[in-house]
Amino acid sequence: MEMLRQAARKAPDITWVQADAATLPFPDRSFDIASCQFAFHHFQGKARMLREAFRVLGVGGRFVLRNSCPQESSDWLYYEYFPEAEFRDLRDFWPPDALMAVMEGAGFTPVTVQYEHLRFEQNLRDWLETVRRRDTCSQLQSISDAAYAAGVRRLERELADGSAPATRSDHLCLVTIRGDKPNGGHLSAPRRWMPAEELPHRPFYDGATLHVRSYDSMNSGDRPVRRGDVSFYLDLARRAGGEVLEIGVGTGRVALQLAKAGVRVTGLDLSPDMLAIAAEKAAASRLVERLRLERGDMRNFDLATRDFGLVIVPYRAFQILLTPEDQFAALAAFRRHLRKGGILALHLFDPDLRFLLPGATGPVDRARCVDRSTGRTVEAVLETALFDHVNQTRRDLWRYRTFAPDGTIAEEEALELSIRWSFRWEMRHLLQFAGFAVEAEFSDFLGSPPAYGKEQIWVARNS
Repeated sequence: MEMLRQAARKAPDITWVQADAATLPFPDRSFDIASCQFAFHHFQGKARMLREAFRVLGVGGRFVLRNSCPQESSDWLYYEYFPEAEFRDLRDFWPPDALMAVMEGAGFTPVTVQYEHLRFEQNLRDWLETVRRRDTCSQLQSISDAAYAAGVRRLERELADGSAPATRSDHLCLVTIRGDKPNGGHLSAPRRWMPAEELPHRPFYDGATLHVRSYDSMNSGDRPVRRGDVSFYLDLARRAGGEVLEIGVGTGRVALQLAKAGVRVTGLDLSPDMLAIAAEKAAASRLVERLRLERGDMRNFDLATRDFGLVIVPYRAFQILLTPEDQFAALAAFRRHLRKGGILALHLFDPDLRFLLPGATGPVDRARCVDRSTGRTVEAVLETALFDHVNQTRRDLWRYRTFAPDGTIAEEEALELSIRWSFRWEMRHLLQFAGFAVEAEFSDFLGSPPAYGKEQIWVARNS
């Protein structure tokens, strides 16, 4: 309300109204022009706000939205020195394509986007004086006191010791999106897209979801977090001897490679659709004799074989267990199926506290891949990440879409993935409590020592 009072003092001839942008207090077709200037990221009901803008515009009216674009501003100095600001902005500022899709769904047509890249030289000593006045930038006001103080101290230190130059190149991208209300525009215009939180959603692996159908395409590249993992598990298999049990076998990415190397593998997974893909691939590769697939829950499975030499849980599959009780139950099940002295190998991520700050989500993730069933392009976008810091869980909501040859949306799903993070010493104690003796811990599959914020690769023996 105070901002409205200040505005009224500056321009008393304008009618100033306090209201929720998602429920505008104006009749239909009240305005010829509606605009939103550097404010969209503050709104809670973003999709509703855009639909309201369409409603209150008259036929032929235009809506203009202008804002900064963090997706195109990764080299902005504010983000370099105050990285928490980037994490928050990537959460709060919708990507332009998402904004355009919602506007089109609301009825705006055409919807156009224009990018403006501001490039300039920044005098760092002058900039230091600016950032010391925290109220000069909303990004500085949105971050925690600790993150703000750390950024200022870093800039002061670099200027004092000469490690920072006197001037730095800086870059900020602004975006302007325009949409018109066409003749015959109406409130019930067909919606081609809506935010994932407004769609019915289900778990990632609940049936033949778009995630399941595009999993192999999405994971075909060389991702740093799992680089070298197949060779790592193969070395362990040869050292342990005997059959290998893979927990969370999925579509067989690891198991098939081990089987090709001559190792007998049993793969366990709860998703019948993932197992069906793995079985199809095993048959095509003529590996069915060395790869046995079983459906089961890692917390309470019971297989005929109880003397596996090695149990592996690749690519963070253990982290879908959301409580310590579930984690301990799974470890007990692994141990029941390992022979005495057998090896357990677990892969988790090591929590990076920057990504666990209240409201911080890290960079918005997106991927483009292929639906194995139809051959259509699949787009996956992480839209929401919700944290429960007491229980150490993260709930991600993704929007998956496939596209027909003409570019229209052929299929759309909102899919949910929940995981639990475990700290290093918490995991060590859990393993020991479950009857395992920790033999080694690495931060990657190349054998690097433990390191903060990277990976947790555990090797433990059934003691």
